[in-house]
Amino acid sequence: LSINPNAASSLSEISQFYFFLKQPEKGLASMERAVENAPDNYWYNQTLASAYQQQGNTQKAIDTFERMAVQFPDRQEPLMALMDLYNQTKDYAKAIKTLDRFELQTGKTEQTSMEKFRMYLLMDDNKKAFNEIESLAKEYPNDMRYLCILGDVYLNNGKPKEAYATYQKVLAVEPGNAQVIVSLANYYEQTGQNQRYEQQIDSVLLSKKVDNDIKTDIMRQMIVRSQQTGKDSIRIIPLFKKMMEVEQEDVQIPMLYVQYLLAKGMEKE
Repeated sequence: LSINPNAASSLSEISQFYFFLKQPEKGLASMERAVENAPDNYWYNQTLASAYQQQGNTQKAIDTFERMAVQFPDRQEPLMALMDLYNQTKDYAKAIKTLDRFELQTGKTEQTSMEKFRMYLLMDDNKKAFNEIESLAKEYPNDMRYLCILGDVYLNNGKPKEAYATYQKVLAVEPGNAQVIVSLANYYEQTGQNQRYEQQIDSVLLSKKVDNDIKTDIMRQMIVRSQQTGKDSIRIIPLFKKMMEVEQEDVQIPMLYVQYLLAKGMEKE
C-alpha cells in the first residue's frame, strides 16, 4: 500500500487483518476503499455487504446488496441476502418485491410462492395471499401437486369448502393421487367427519402409492391419540394387521408394529 495506496487487492487483504485484530472500523474503511477502487469486483462488494451485516449496520448492508442486485443482475446471492434482511426488518412489502425480482430469474416456484403467501398473511392481505398460491397452480396446470398445495392452504386457513372443491379437481384428473388422499384425510378430520376420516385413513395406509414415511408418521400420531383417548389397541392393532397383509417395501411399518406390541406386553406376537 505504500507503493500503491489505491491497490484494491491489498486494501481487501488488509481489511481482513483489521477484522481479525478486532479493529472493525479500520476493516470497514479498508474494504470500502477496495470497493471504491474496484467497483466491478463482485467479491469485494460481497465482502463489504457481509461486513456491514456482521457489524449490525443493516441499512448499509441493504443499500450495498440493492446496488449489487442492479450491478450484477445474473447473480442470485444479492437478492437472497436482501430477502433475509427485509424479513429481519419486517419490511414484507420490499421482501415481496425482491421475491418478484428473484422469480424473473428462476421462474415461479413453490418455495417463492409459499414465502410470498406467508408474507401477505403477515401483512393481513389475505386476498393477495390466496391469489399467490392460485397463480402458482395456474402456472403449472398439469402438475396436480400445486393444486393439492392450494387445497391445503385453503384448509389450513379457514376455507374448508374451497379446499374440498380443489381436492375434487385433483381427483377428477388423478383418482389415485397419493397427495390428495392424505389431504382429504386431514380435511375429514378437521371438519369432524370421523367415519369418513377413518375410511380415508384406511385407504391412505393401504395404498401402495403413499410413501412409507407418511404412513409411519400417521401411525405414530394415531398411537399417541389412542393412548390419550384410552381406546388404545382397539383400532391400532387391526390397522397394523391390515397393513401387514400388504407387502412391505421396507422395515418401517413392521418395526413400528413390533415396538407397539412390545409396549403392550405382547412379546409372543
